[in-house]
Amino acid sequence: MSDSLNKKAIVTIAIGDEYFVYALNQYLTFCYFNQNSAIDYVIITNSTLPHKYNSQNNLFIITVDTFLNSDEILLYKIFIPDFVNYEQVIYLDADNFVAGSMDILFQDFEKYSFVIFGDIATNTNWRYNVADLIDEFKVKSIYRINGCLFYYNRNKTGVLEMFNFLKELMARYDDLNLTRIYNNLKDDEVLLSIGCSKYNFTCLENRGIYKAETMYYSNRKIILNRGEVFLWNTNKTFNVHNFGMPHKVNPLIVAFDRNSRNSFDYKLNIKNLKALNINLFLFRLLATNVLQFLLISTYYFYAVKNSIHAYKQKII
Repeated sequence: MSDSLNKKAIVTIAIGDEYFVYALNQYLTFCYFNQNSAIDYVIITNSTLPHKYNSQNNLFIITVDTFLNSDEILLYKIFIPDFVNYEQVIYLDADNFVAGSMDILFQDFEKYSFVIFGDIATNTNWRYNVADLIDEFKVKSIYRINGCLFYYNRNKTGVLEMFNFLKELMARYDDLNLTRIYNNLKDDEVLLSIGCSKYNFTCLENRGIYKAETMYYSNRKIILNRGEVFLWNTNKTFNVHNFGMPHKVNPLIVAFDRNSRNSFDYKLNIKNLKALNINLFLFRLLATNVLQFLLISTYYFYAVKNSIHAYKQKII
């Protein structure tokens, strides 16, 4: 378990080298908008790829063995409280961009014990049998959540209990007749949905303020180095909330997915930030060398001046 003097951390999970690279890219976006923040950034990974961020004070990489089965790769996030000991944690999928100050999220979320984004599930908008889940777990309703971002405070009532409950559900996944997704994977989102409902944790409607998923917008303009993130849609079949009118948002988290994370704008923004980071490094290196030169020159100037003065005094 990782310990830190800081109480807050952004945590992402990167199982496999590909996702470790995504996580490092996300860290780059985090640093760009959070240079003076006391928030730590933690990557939990099984990758051993070399990287150039070893000297960063707020970056912690926790290397773990892959202890889950290959069909449970999405469920590592259930074990985050076992890996890190921070009081407050915001989890982000590795292929998201950070596009603003994460202090804002922590300030807005600190009143909650656990918070995630989603809406009430029905049989018409979800792949699972909602009635069966409500009956099985004796809850009033089930949320249909998106698990790419959530917040928890480990010291608040019920939080650690819920994560332990999710581990129990993981073992019962097939017995509960829960649908598998993608390439026969167990779905982390249905487990989080059940946990939130059972423990009465907060599920917020996603209005594009805190996060926006690129897959739901037909157009986007993302230029991170200028602080511009605009997503809009003129087709109301994509987003019923905008009534067919152009709708712009400026989210703190831009959520890419398996189809868009290799898109042109993802790659272009990372390339630009890396170039900007190199330029800033070269500028700081040049500034440091110039400063050292001036300090050394000043030292020798006064040393020579004092020597001349001492020599004149000796002659007199």
